[in-house]
Amino acid sequence: MHPCRASLLATLSYSWTSKFVKNKYGVQDCHVVIRRWLSNSSRFASTAKTEGIEPAVTLPERLVSSAPIQLQPFLQLMRLDKPTGTWLLFLPCAWSAGLAADPGCFPDFRLLSLFAAGSIVMRGAGCTVNDLWDKEFDKRVHRTQERPLANGAMLPVQALAFLGCQLSVGLIILLQMNLFSIILATSSLGLVVAYPLFKRFTYWPQLMLGITYNWGTLVGWSAVAGSCNLSVCLPLYLSGIFWTLYYDTIYAHQDKADDVIVGIKSSALKLGDQTKFWLIGFSSLFILNQLLAGINCGQTWPFYASIATAAGMHAQQIQKVDLNDANSCMNTFRAQRNIGLIILLGVILGTLTRKFESICPSHQKHPCVMANQDELKERLQNLGVGDCAIETEQQARSMRKREDYLEWQEYFMAIAFLSAMRSKDPVTQVGACIVNSEKKIVGIGYNGMPIGCSDDELPWDKTNPDQLLNKYMYVCHAEMNAIMNKNSADVKGCTIYVALFPCNECAKIIIQAGITHIIYMSDKHNNKPETIASKRMFDLAGITYVQFQPKRKKFLIDFDAIDSNRPNSVL
Repeated sequence: MHPCRASLLATLSYSWTSKFVKNKYGVQDCHVVIRRWLSNSSRFASTAKTEGIEPAVTLPERLVSSAPIQLQPFLQLMRLDKPTGTWLLFLPCAWSAGLAADPGCFPDFRLLSLFAAGSIVMRGAGCTVNDLWDKEFDKRVHRTQERPLANGAMLPVQALAFLGCQLSVGLIILLQMNLFSIILATSSLGLVVAYPLFKRFTYWPQLMLGITYNWGTLVGWSAVAGSCNLSVCLPLYLSGIFWTLYYDTIYAHQDKADDVIVGIKSSALKLGDQTKFWLIGFSSLFILNQLLAGINCGQTWPFYASIATAAGMHAQQIQKVDLNDANSCMNTFRAQRNIGLIILLGVILGTLTRKFESICPSHQKHPCVMANQDELKERLQNLGVGDCAIETEQQARSMRKREDYLEWQEYFMAIAFLSAMRSKDPVTQVGACIVNSEKKIVGIGYNGMPIGCSDDELPWDKTNPDQLLNKYMYVCHAEMNAIMNKNSADVKGCTIYVALFPCNECAKIIIQAGITHIIYMSDKHNNKPETIASKRMFDLAGITYVQFQPKRKKFLIDFDAIDSNRPNSVL
């Protein structure tokens, strides 16, 4: 007789086991039900053993098994060979950070990277705490017998020291966020420590896991905004809890036979043959709360399309999953990662689309680039957002770094265009800005008449057949003036930002000055001999030239902005 089956039959003599099974399934079916659980929970392993089929080895398992032998117990304790749990911890954080991003903007990649690293470390810490509590239980459950603490590959004192290291790394990651997020995330440590105890006295440890695992929905939003918008965070948090109840109940069905033997409680044992009806409920509440979170933050069609896809995938899973087949349960559990990624894609695309559809029906502006706060307030009020919510959002924005500031190339090209506004040329105003390797401006110029030559007396016409009455005989181009106006000894190795591709005369001066890189805005004269000659000389001299690709078309300078505490913005 199989050792597990012998243990099971012996365990049937205990009154609590018989009472549970008899109450749930009837006296006559007591032995049949538990034997069926055991048979199905080990079905895949038995098939592999009798038919010589080796279970598929995943890439993470391969990587962990190829690590130095001394490290393998620590990597296994962190579950690095089983990354699905890490994904399920990371994704709620990412959803929240994505929903909190400004309309028309991607989520902060730095924050997503911190959440990813934190998920790996803190999931490992949670598994370490779990295994320290459950070491004796794990020895008696087939699926967990090979965990490092259960099989003796690691001592509890080593696990405790390793736990300290993981928490230290987690703290370092957490300290990169704002104070509100640090306090909020730290408050979840009690949940992490307490979760493994719940399986000892309640059939709903999956609920406690959901409360713990989805705390990141609160931290994700606060890391972006510096506070929590409960109208979004609360339904998002609840959706994560119901999602965990959904997938972890399925996961628990793998171990239900061993759980009866050991005396561990789970929702799988509580729900039994009614599990699929409950899964429908869990999934429905997951979807409804996701929709509520999306509605409350003005999400758009890509988000709702992703939620509809997730609902369809859940419906298919509930129909197909065999809760008496450990392999089927595991595959369904692992598939949750794909559902979470689909929702994350919907969040990102939905937030980008909000730039056009949700806040700005005119398809022209969005809040992160409006200079006029009164206009923003009016638009939000038209969408049904009250004054209190607007003030709260404005306060939250004032607590974090601006996201719509100019990048370096935008800044220097904007300086070139700003200097062009000094030009008296009635037709073409061109500016140039020279920048050194330290991103310091060393020269600015615009097209105009030479110093001491009155621009009221010299001609600005460019079509007069009399060359002496044509401006080209007199005007100094922006590139020449920028080089002549330099505030350093030379401009060797510098970059010049210029509105119009340099003509052949300016190309000669640029080459002779030692400038090595050109960033230009317009190349409208690319077919003219002067421009062709310029490019030929630049190529021969080894000078690179790149056309500037603006992310936004206009910059607004508002002189009143400094008195009204609002930033100058882009349109």
